[in-house]
Amino acid sequence: MPFRRHRAGMPAANLKEKNMNVNTKILALMTAMAVGMAGAVGTPANTQIKNTATASFEDPTGPAGNTTGSQTSNEVTTTVAAKSSFNVTYLGSAANTDSATTGTATDTLPAEYKKTANQGETVAFKYQVVNTGNDTQTITLAPAGATGAKLVAANDPSVAGFAGNFTTLTPAQKTGVDAATALSSVSLAADGVREFWLVYTVPAGSAKASTVGATPVGSGNIWNGTANAAVTEAQATSPFLQYSAVVVYTPVAVVGPDGAPEAGASGTYADPVDANTTITRSGDTQTAAIRAGDTSTTFINTLKNKGDATDGFVLSGPAGVTFLTASGAAFTAAGETIGGLTYILEGGLPTIKGVAAGATANFRTVVPHDATAGAKSVTVGIDSTSDADTAPEDTTTNVVNVPGLLFGDSDNNKATDPVNTVVTRPVTTTAGTTVTFPMEIKNTGGGSDTFLPSAPNLTFTVVDANGTQTTKSVPVEYLLDADCDGTADNTTVITTPGVTIAAGGTACVIAQVKVPENVVATTTPITLNQTVTSGSGLTATDTDDTITVGVVAGSAITINKSQTSTAPAVPGNDLTYSIVAKNTYNTAVKNFILTEQDGTFGGKTTNVFQYGTFKTVSATVANPVLTTPAKVMYRFNSGTWQVSATPAIALNTVTRVDVAIDSNNDGAINASDTIAPNQELTVSLTVTIK
Repeated sequence: MPFRRHRAGMPAANLKEKNMNVNTKILALMTAMAVGMAGAVGTPANTQIKNTATASFEDPTGPAGNTTGSQTSNEVTTTVAAKSSFNVTYLGSAANTDSATTGTATDTLPAEYKKTANQGETVAFKYQVVNTGNDTQTITLAPAGATGAKLVAANDPSVAGFAGNFTTLTPAQKTGVDAATALSSVSLAADGVREFWLVYTVPAGSAKASTVGATPVGSGNIWNGTANAAVTEAQATSPFLQYSAVVVYTPVAVVGPDGAPEAGASGTYADPVDANTTITRSGDTQTAAIRAGDTSTTFINTLKNKGDATDGFVLSGPAGVTFLTASGAAFTAAGETIGGLTYILEGGLPTIKGVAAGATANFRTVVPHDATAGAKSVTVGIDSTSDADTAPEDTTTNVVNVPGLLFGDSDNNKATDPVNTVVTRPVTTTAGTTVTFPMEIKNTGGGSDTFLPSAPNLTFTVVDANGTQTTKSVPVEYLLDADCDGTADNTTVITTPGVTIAAGGTACVIAQVKVPENVVATTTPITLNQTVTSGSGLTATDTDDTITVGVVAGSAITINKSQTSTAPAVPGNDLTYSIVAKNTYNTAVKNFILTEQDGTFGGKTTNVFQYGTFKTVSATVANPVLTTPAKVMYRFNSGTWQVSATPAIALNTVTRVDVAIDSNNDGAINASDTIAPNQELTVSLTVTIK
């Protein structure tokens, strides 16, 4: 978590009290504001509350059950009276529980309103005046306490650059505030809020640890139970005021690597939580060389109080960094005492208190590791609790070298990172071929490592001469491509432990797949799920490269026709023809229909039905043969497909015969029906010569 703060600070522990009792009026106001402004003050004054009663009923003069009658009463109006109330409060903080003092060192003020400043500096604290009544009223405001204190409206141009609830003014800002019109009164409607700054100067010559304080005071009307009475804010809070205070002190402190708060560090030590991690100190920086899979590193840092008074220090770092005590325990609100030092959460911030002048204090800094490889630099700061600002007195640097790995398609350039592109290798031959994918591995970590590429076997479908289809598993092999030109340097397959790559270096490899012979075309790409594993346990993947097996060029449907009858070709005798169709593509062919009809096709003439009368037709399927539920279907004269080979029309009217395979058994022939690779359809057709 990020450790920044807006809080007061004292040079001594007794000036940094933990917190105080809660001003009940402030809490009431905060609770009301949390549930909405209407609920905060009640109904606004002069609001008219109106009420009218109505009734609905079945009109007895209309059809029964169908007509609804209605009636309305007279209107009653009540006007809400004014109930005045107001408050002048700290902004976003608990209330002062002291009596109406003048901002002394004994005040237990909210941390936001007890700060430190140097003599002669001008400070500003932010406040707000709130109309907690239900009417509009004018509230008079005036400062009390520090000489020359002034109230300035928060929307005044002179305070436009102020931030937070406290600020130390620059000379230019002081000049602007001095020239600004003092805020003396505000007119606020019910629920109205006006923010303003209380500004005053620490007198020159103020002694170290002396205190200067001031408070705003408001005057207005507050409901006393029977009427709205004029009171001051001091009376309204019975009798507490919202004092602020500043203490004069200038802290000096440094922080550095373990045992070297003033830098100049050297040597190594082991992570106190993980002895396998070595941390190297150098000057004001310490660096951890971590193992793959580690999620955090614990550094030891040392701070030193170089001031002349006992002080406390708030630890700060970027988001995600966690601070632990010297013993490795978490900072808690209860605190832990180690060697006379108090490690405690104050205002939610890890703080080390009671550090004597010239003394040192150790603490642990836990740095988490995200997925970003390389050097992760973390700046750790310490901020004295005794000064007016939130800027750290000193910082030091902790560095973690996170290992890393990039893997993807090669762009034939070692100087650039692997690319994430979709690479597809087409296969359009059944003779078997080898496809390759140039890949690239980059070590983005801080040290040399080994990297082993791998991928699961790929599954292809193949078909034999008999039309039988089976699957074949083929390995994905990796070969080294040292010059990164997209071609393997040799035929040696990379095996465990893999390729050694220096920190920041790149290695190119070739993923090769030997596609089997007689491969069947695929309708979806075959994906390579590639993974690289480092010797330190890192993994990276590339899962978008594919192989597509297409239809082999030059393949076709072959049809061979022959006459098998032996009787003389004379009227009255039969002619029998055998037609054999075969799919020689390496993929299934959809909606295949074998047809016998008269006509000229490719320069060849058929007139079998002109001179012959249809007698019979039959068909068989091989490679493989058809089994239930797939079947052969017939169609005559472009009529309806049927399982029967006997036409429903007169035989002498048949002029066209279609035969097809109903491969999905839905009783229709369409694009959902196929003839498989190497599958054969044999048709026997007999006609009687006219």
